[in-house]
Amino acid sequence: MTASAPRPSAAPRAVIVGGGLAGLAAAVALAERGVSVAVLESRPRLGGRASSFVDKATGTQIDNCQHVSLGCCTNFQHFCRTVGLSDLFRTERSLYFIGRDRVVNRLAAGALPAPLHLAAALGIHALGIYPPIRPMHPGRWAPVGPKARVFVKAGECSACRAGGDCSCIRGIRPEELEGWLHAVQKGPGK
Repeated sequence: MTASAPRPSAAPRAVIVGGGLAGLAAAVALAERGVSVAVLESRPRLGGRASSFVDKATGTQIDNCQHVSLGCCTNFQHFCRTVGLSDLFRTERSLYFIGRDRVVNRLAAGALPAPLHLAAALGIHALGIYPPIRPMHPGRWAPVGPKARVFVKAGECSACRAGGDCSCIRGIRPEELEGWLHAVQKGPGK
């Protein structure tokens, strides 16, 4: 019986099925960590649903999935910076979409982080429980829309600012929250 010398370990390898944004981002992340990556894609292009096509009726180039370039899609922004594409994007304050009913819809970024930025655009209810201090104060919730409800105890809270036990949050009565949640469940006029 002879002992063989240990083989030097080869770099890890991975195969990623799908060259959409998620597959490409996974490939880049693995490659940054020294993994040898192969991406398999059935289409003749990469990007998945994030693509462009020429409308046969008008000859106009149409972008599909452009919402991923909004500022709230931080993973996509990181991907673009990593692969050197971020300079190729133009920042727009809002995007316009034409719905199936041929109505033009506007989508603009709000002041809140994801996923709260979508509440106003989607017309959904949002609940915030905040201390009365900046930058966390309830004024940040104003852009969320008419279905947002903020619960905050009036006045200043020095404990919050110092990172201590926050009596202002504990001062919000559970009955207040419960009442609002029941009203939302029932809906208007029920």
